[in-house]
Amino acid sequence: PEARYAVRRMGNTPELCDRLLAMVERGEKTGLFSRPAELEAAGLLPSPGDHVIFVDFAGEPRCLARMEECRLMRFGDVGPDQTACESPAARELATWRRIHGAYWERVL
Repeated sequence: PEARYAVRRMGNTPELCDRLLAMVERGEKTGLFSRPAELEAAGLLPSPGDHVIFVDFAGEPRCLARMEECRLMRFGDVGPDQTACESPAARELATWRRIHGAYWERVL
């Protein structure tokens, strides 16, 4: 099958976006969590083998990633095995839930 590409931005501020991109570029953050409805609406629901071009807050390309694994999970089912791919500050499950819960609560 032909490779698919999507363009994505992480973070809701320029500063957060830059911090997250820097962690991805250093290999400290190897995964991300998103709301499926948001991805579906944008036509970005990924599958293994797909590529994602991560852009900075201004939309300039910064790095390319290949999706190796994609899982659909409920927020409450996310555990330490899943958060191990997160940024160092968000790998601990309680911290991950606090950070992501607050973020998605604002977005929703």
